[in-house]
Amino acid sequence: KNSHGVQCYAENDQLAAFLRESHILVNLLPDTIATRGIINAELLEQLPPNAGLINVGRGHQLDHDALLVGLNNGHLSGAVLDVFPVEPLPPEDPLWRHPRIIITSHVASLISNTAKAKQAIEIIQADRSGLPLPLVFNQSGEEEMNAKQEQLTAARLAENYKFGKR
Repeated sequence: KNSHGVQCYAENDQLAAFLRESHILVNLLPDTIATRGIINAELLEQLPPNAGLINVGRGHQLDHDALLVGLNNGHLSGAVLDVFPVEPLPPEDPLWRHPRIIITSHVASLISNTAKAKQAIEIIQADRSGLPLPLVFNQSGEEEMNAKQEQLTAARLAENYKFGKR
């Protein structure tokens, strides 16, 4: 299907061309035998230099070691991860401490579209204002969430989950 101003790709034979043009790769794939491990070193190397990755698909689709290699060698600029093979992500996992990885609290599929939009607006507004980003957790020990952010996070989670908004 072609749309004016939109380049469309389909099937595996167009994957390499798609990846070469993907400055931010967003994974939303379902969990199938074919998609497990799909985001591996070979795939990540086909992205352009300084590309980013957002993984909100399934945890078993991303090879974490390949991601870390891509980040550490400078090929990838950063990653936002919402899903993991084991959840919650163990505290000792190196992903928590990597300076170019943002870990979210597995909220991509659990809240309503209205709540997702509200959360996106809050994050953008905080970023533009130079404030701590809500629902972004830092376990490196270098910076701690301040009390206000903790209260906002707790209130937002209660609003989204306690009252059944999904």
